[in-house]
Amino acid sequence: MKAAVIFDMDGTLFQTNTILEVALEQTFHTLREKGEWSGPAPLQTYQSIMGVRPLVAHLDLGRKKN
Repeated sequence: MKAAVIFDMDGTLFQTNTILEVALEQTFHTLREKGEWSGPAPLQTYQSIMGVRPLVAHLDLGRKKN
């Protein structure tokens, strides 16, 4: 029996960045609520490391409106 593993690091098969930014925003929102993170989600760091352009302009995840 032959076995294979597909590892899609660069997003050729699936454009991970289309969901990852939303997932990062949600994750860091939860961490802020638990007091385990302060400040915004580090999306620019992710974008810089992965070489992707921003997809999410802004997500309002329960933040207080002015």
